[in-house]
Amino acid sequence: MLRSRGVSKYILKYIVIVCAVGLGSAIPLANTHIMIQNQPTETTFSNQNSFVEAVVSKNVDGDTIHIKINNKDYPLRLIGVNSPEYMKPDSPVEYYGKEASEFTKSKLMIGRKIWLENDSSITDKYDRLLKYVWLEKPEQANESEIRTKMFNAILVLKGYAKVMTILPDAKYSDCFIKFEKEAHSENKGLWNIK
Repeated sequence: MLRSRGVSKYILKYIVIVCAVGLGSAIPLANTHIMIQNQPTETTFSNQNSFVEAVVSKNVDGDTIHIKINNKDYPLRLIGVNSPEYMKPDSPVEYYGKEASEFTKSKLMIGRKIWLENDSSITDKYDRLLKYVWLEKPEQANESEIRTKMFNAILVLKGYAKVMTILPDAKYSDCFIKFEKEAHSENKGLWNIK
């Protein structure tokens, strides 16, 4: 019936997504994290659960940076989180986007040594590495270390990002959801809407 009116399923999906994003702050906390199915893609990085040392080479926005490994530059998207848009071409700056971007720049300064951890997927559809970024190499990767050493989690705890779980990359999603609830209940960052 919709096709007979000239509205394709793709346009309908787009409208639903735009409406969902626009109403994001009105949706109860239990529905703020997004779960999407994603297929892993290949690159030169292995998928083992070890930590790779890297150096920050560029800041893009709150959840995207560039890193160098062996003098080769790679774009990197933080797994499991989504900060408000600030530098996306042809997109408006979203509430708290500038603050999230500035926070990332202050913590992931160019030249800073970081440790990268894999989940299931290696890259996204834009060929950015998908990683958990650790400020210090963890010893046990328990909740205490995740709170204090993993930058993805710190963004959520301080209210600079919301949880965005894209399957199959969900290793820390339970922690991230817990941290988002804490940030929301304490009105931190983007949750401090008046």
